[in-house]
Amino acid sequence: MSKLKKSTFAALLLIVLTTIFSCELNSEDGRWDPMKWTSNRPGDPRKITATAEGGTYQLKCTNYGGPWISSVTSPDTTIYGLSKEQDFHHIQYDWYDVLAKGNTFYITLLPNTTGKERKLSIDVTAGDIFDHVVVIQNK
Repeated sequence: MSKLKKSTFAALLLIVLTTIFSCELNSEDGRWDPMKWTSNRPGDPRKITATAEGGTYQLKCTNYGGPWISSVTSPDTTIYGLSKEQDFHHIQYDWYDVLAKGNTFYITLLPNTTGKERKLSIDVTAGDIFDHVVVIQNK
């Protein structure tokens, strides 16, 4: 056999063996447990009702390591974690600041002086698992 034929045969054999042994038939892809959260306040940690005075609210993901911010949406803007001015662990804009540090999220709101209720939607991810946090700040 020529050197080219041997190399081609070896490459094809490697591809076939890799394909056969790299996947499981009963793989659990896409069947991730939902994110579980704890908070420093009562109620559903993913639904925060904040006072008009503002303040800092904490959420902690207990079953996934190092989740990060995918995006933060308020009525007038959406900011993605991959934008130049922001990053996956810290998004700050106008009246809010969202920080992901380890497994804990710190959501800081400035006082609401608009006379209207404000809404903030935070999309978080830990790879193949996603979750959504909603913050309503009273007027």
